[in-house]
Amino acid sequence: MWIMIALAVFAGAMMPIQAGVNSQLAKYLEHPFQAGFVSFLGGLLLMIIICLIVGKNGISLEKLSKIPWYLYCGGFLGAVLVISAIILAPKLGATVLISSAIAGQLACSVLLDHFGWARFQVHPVSIGRVVGVLCLFSGVILVRVF
Repeated sequence: MWIMIALAVFAGAMMPIQAGVNSQLAKYLEHPFQAGFVSFLGGLLLMIIICLIVGKNGISLEKLSKIPWYLYCGGFLGAVLVISAIILAPKLGATVLISSAIAGQLACSVLLDHFGWARFQVHPVSIGRVVGVLCLFSGVILVRVF
């Protein structure tokens, strides 16, 4: 379990780096959407390499046609996140951007867990979870003010 938590922390540490790199890319390309495209192109290339190395079964049109439409939204949601970070990072700075994103992620996660949406195991809202979310939002205010 601790290894998985460490991997999640490592992945989370990539978020401010990605926002900074993509914001610089937007300056070179003179547009945040073009920077987002180039960013996703890099991600696509990495995913192709990973799938070629570890993929057991190829993706077929038959498999793709059986996927419910809403499961294709992950890429859309990722694009919203990347474009938002590209636009907001230079204005907010890494600390306010990422603390705000984490507060939003935790608030949404509490709802996902409470209702079991997206096939998450149900974990009812508790006072501790609500206080934790409020602490994170308070943290956003603190890092913004100070």
